[in-house]
Amino acid sequence: MTELEVTSSTPSQPGPVRTVSRQRARDRRGVDPVGAGRGDVRSASRAGGGKRIWPFAVASLLCAGALVALGWVGYRASLDIRGGASLGAATDPTKPGYEARVKPTPTHLVVTVSEDGEVRELQLLVGGAKGGGSVVFVPGLMVLNVDGKPYNLAELAAAQGIPKVVEVVQSTLGVAVSEAVEIGPEELTRLFTSAGSLEIDNPEALRSGDQVVFPAGKITLQPSEIPRYLSMLNEGEPVVNRPFRAEQVWEAWMAKLASAGAPTLPALPDVLGDGTVDLSALTKALASGTVGFQQLPLERLVVPDMGGFAVYQPNGDAIARLMASVVPFPGSAFPGQRARVRLLNGTTDKAAVLRAAQPIAAAGGQIVVMGNAESFDIAKTRVEYNVEAQKSAAESIAVGLGVKASFAGTESDAVDVTVILGADFAG
Repeated sequence: MTELEVTSSTPSQPGPVRTVSRQRARDRRGVDPVGAGRGDVRSASRAGGGKRIWPFAVASLLCAGALVALGWVGYRASLDIRGGASLGAATDPTKPGYEARVKPTPTHLVVTVSEDGEVRELQLLVGGAKGGGSVVFVPGLMVLNVDGKPYNLAELAAAQGIPKVVEVVQSTLGVAVSEAVEIGPEELTRLFTSAGSLEIDNPEALRSGDQVVFPAGKITLQPSEIPRYLSMLNEGEPVVNRPFRAEQVWEAWMAKLASAGAPTLPALPDVLGDGTVDLSALTKALASGTVGFQQLPLERLVVPDMGGFAVYQPNGDAIARLMASVVPFPGSAFPGQRARVRLLNGTTDKAAVLRAAQPIAAAGGQIVVMGNAESFDIAKTRVEYNVEAQKSAAESIAVGLGVKASFAGTESDAVDVTVILGADFAG
């Protein structure tokens, strides 16, 4: 058995954290004419008005290409992963005919909850083997259709439990979650304590009734204040503002954590199984390299004849592109979620398979085998499917690679689609 290590041509090295993020809150202030309540949006105003954050969901629809650019650093940091056992007779990864199984990129879902157990926001952590990675912020109040009924994630957790939330998130993101953990205010405080106070630019004053709890502008948050800050949502405020504030906190935390001591939070139970999740080690590893921060792309949908009532729902196409940029080798959360792909390099361009991985993932493929073709002199890239049921998946992957799919006619229990890269794909 040999190990295949998939690495970028310029892998990220551990060092001071370099954050990649959307513009800071101070650059995104503006008046949002429509507010939002719990899982919805309603026309609302307070005495004296107030500035709003333009919802990132709207920006994502106008700047879909920028989403991929934002995720590129996270993608590069995530390329350092391990594959599985080599297949066949060839054991030298530089020789024709070498193939190896590929393990999915590890992903970790953090579900933050209030003191009474109500779901707030979620973060998907994707780390690279040499440090750094990505953090994707998933709004707890986005609305999805589950079993024919609309739920936001907080309502879904209350009705069917956290495991159901994780299941739905996996389906929405199109990637398998390796581990999931539920974390409350006490654990959050302990997690943030090692880095001390955090300075952030709060985009809008947060109120409890008429009292301002956290003023707008530059503020300093003590670890014990962070859970409340992350939990608050003003009346009438767009639901996408809260994960935006969470991004501000995580970005400041990651920057300080790079030079601070490791968090001391004990391992927490894994929502998906009987094991535990070492969240302290995960976050410390993230902070040791380049970190990319992204908001999950959403669509704001106004419900007709309801006086401006609207909901935020996942933007499927934009999510697929974003996930491909931060989870280079996604796994399937359930059988059939992704087409199983055998990716072979038929050129002398060693980086070709890594460049192909992102469009394949964006098209719904899961690379389960990767290696070399029988020759490095392949002229044209081929995308082949084995049975008619795999044609649609193969065609989507072929479009992503700029070629056409063809029928191979050799049924396999291990893979659905074979991609052989040719000179037309080489850099």
